[in-house]
Amino acid sequence: MSHYSAIEISNLDYKYPDGTQALHGVSLKVAENETVGLLGHNGAGKSTLILHLNGIIIGGDVRVFGTPVTKKSIRQVRQRVGLIFQNPDDQLFCPTVFDDIAFGARQLGLSDKEVIERVRHSVSEVGLDESILKKNVFHLSFGQKKLVSIATVTAMDARVLVFDEPTAGLDPRARKKIISLLRSLGRTQIIASHDLDLLSQLCDRVVLLSGGAVAAEGKTSDILNDISLLEKSGVL
Repeated sequence: MSHYSAIEISNLDYKYPDGTQALHGVSLKVAENETVGLLGHNGAGKSTLILHLNGIIIGGDVRVFGTPVTKKSIRQVRQRVGLIFQNPDDQLFCPTVFDDIAFGARQLGLSDKEVIERVRHSVSEVGLDESILKKNVFHLSFGQKKLVSIATVTAMDARVLVFDEPTAGLDPRARKKIISLLRSLGRTQIIASHDLDLLSQLCDRVVLLSGGAVAAEGKTSDILNDISLLEKSGVL
């Protein structure tokens, strides 16, 4: 286990090119193998924050296992941090499921044999049958696409998994399956979600964002049971 935090953010500010101030002095530490929820109203800064974690947005003091996220370190950072988008269609782009899951692993310089082993392990880990590997991604159900998008980052053996609204758009059965999967995956997880039940089931700790700043953080039950705080922050 590393002696560094898995993720460490210090006093992060971010302004979009149009002048919108999205983040104000956000500081956050996430320990290795901890699961942390990011909660906040629409526009609170959750998505902007998680885009800093694997260098889609670069700026400020953001570190992954002690390594600053910079243009020079981007390849190393993205091997360690896997981001799973809310809409899997934003993440999946190859002709077949196999090619999509294999894409990231191939960038690591692995042999064909190692890539195949990674793909098979990852598709099994997310609960899909290997028969799906030959299918066209765009012929899958939304729930299946969600699972494949998770497999694309586990195939890279990412140590940190970052989820943006993992249960959004899912029916109750698929939602239950995703929650069970996230619980079984282990690793360090950061989950940005409006789904209070999801956060209560999975997260050790919750960070509440409001207006681009940290409004509160603490034990999951303490944050989620503070109705006044959630109402004031626009979550309820």
